[in-house]
Amino acid sequence: VKTLLTDIIGDTFYMYFPMPFLRSAKVVLENKASEAIKVNTEIGYGPFRLDEKADFGYFTTTFSHEKGAENNGKDLTFLDIEGSGNIVGIVYSPQSEHLNRSYFEGDERIYLDGSLTPQIHGTGMEDFFNGGWGFKFDQFSTPLASFTSHSKIGVLDRTSQVRLFVQDKIIYKTGAEFSIEHGSRNTVETEMWSLVYHYHREEAAMQLTDSFDIGNAEEEKAHSYKVDGEIWSGTSKYCYEGKNDLEVIEDTGNTFDGYSEMTFKIDNANAGVLLKRRMDFSISSQKAKVYVDGKYVGIWLTAGNNPITEWKDAWFMIPKSFTEGKKRIKVKIEFVSSGSDEW
Repeated sequence: VKTLLTDIIGDTFYMYFPMPFLRSAKVVLENKASEAIKVNTEIGYGPFRLDEKADFGYFTTTFSHEKGAENNGKDLTFLDIEGSGNIVGIVYSPQSEHLNRSYFEGDERIYLDGSLTPQIHGTGMEDFFNGGWGFKFDQFSTPLASFTSHSKIGVLDRTSQVRLFVQDKIIYKTGAEFSIEHGSRNTVETEMWSLVYHYHREEAAMQLTDSFDIGNAEEEKAHSYKVDGEIWSGTSKYCYEGKNDLEVIEDTGNTFDGYSEMTFKIDNANAGVLLKRRMDFSISSQKAKVYVDGKYVGIWLTAGNNPITEWKDAWFMIPKSFTEGKKRIKVKIEFVSSGSDEW
């Protein structure tokens, strides 16, 4: 659906996000002001060539109004949702008494599909909206990012900004958490309003079919686990980076410079498999070859490292061509290199 809205001054607004529907659609424009306005609209529509069983999401929005207290240690939440879909845009409007805009110094964090590591972790609010150095040149408008408003009313500093993910939509298969700090480490009292644009389905597009814990003898046996060239085994107590970076999690594991093998149960109707591991990210640039049922799949590389919050959830995509029609797969991880010569 394309919508054009024109007010009495002559400003025109465009809305080009596709809005799929199967049987009917209703478009409503609500005026909440005390005075009447004149509006001309134009709506374009065309055929939708998918049936009711098609895998598509409806266009929707999620609104949030939240206050972040000073030093409360909690992010402001834009979106916390289960299901599948993709995030395509956000409007964010915060206000704070900090006229030096210190409330800008907050990182955005986006967690996808149950990962405890944020897949996206930014460096500051204005950077996220493509206006680094505190929107140094003040207001601007571009097709994909805008700093639309800045005002000072009494002691309050107010801003509004937009970011669209048209060329880099953020896909989630079981759920998404999208949040931002208010000031560095949530230290600045801030009130915010946000609107997230996303396509959504209630149904998940991915399911957990198997997992096991290295260090648990019974689970290792059930998954035919073996390791060659083991260097260390034991227990580690680390934290994850992100909003829970003070929460200590204890887990068992090992390191090796040879290879490990294990079997997993999968759904034979799969469209590929995502392999996830909790890794010790203090060991830098870990690189390994991955094989499925004896066939080489590719390189699993996790670049960089974090010696402060050492846990990280890392993902590896196994394409459908290696898993289609199978109920079980044998995975081999063959060490190649790392900063300390171990995986």
